[in-house]
Amino acid sequence: MDSAQTTALLVAGITALLGVVLFVARQFALKLLVEPIQDHRRLMGRIASALYYYENVYEGSSQEVVAEARRAYRDLGTDLRSGVRLIPGYRLLARVKLVRSIEQIETASAHLIGLSNEVGTAKYGGEGTERRRREIRESLGIE
Repeated sequence: MDSAQTTALLVAGITALLGVVLFVARQFALKLLVEPIQDHRRLMGRIASALYYYENVYEGSSQEVVAEARRAYRDLGTDLRSGVRLIPGYRLLARVKLVRSIEQIETASAHLIGLSNEVGTAKYGGEGTERRRREIRESLGIE
């Protein structure tokens, strides 16, 4: 083998190795950052859906519907808060506006848990409930 062939093989080997390294880095970034952020955004969509779906649950609703609404609001509130912990560098991502701030997430989470406590009671459906819904929508950017 002459030096030209050796150089060509070396370049091909380095190119292949670099390709593998870049592929692994891309997969790492996808699994570590992109997918958790997408999951978090899907959760916000589920929250928007729940706000509309359970809007007409009132004090006289069946116990099954009330229990379902309570469970849904509480689960969404806790999932929202725990989702922040699953995304590495969340504070940095929030600073560059790629995700909602931790304060906005905590506000929305607290109001979702508040809704879970109020649903099916005389408080649910009044001004306090509407304020909670508005705070959740504003905090999460839900139209």
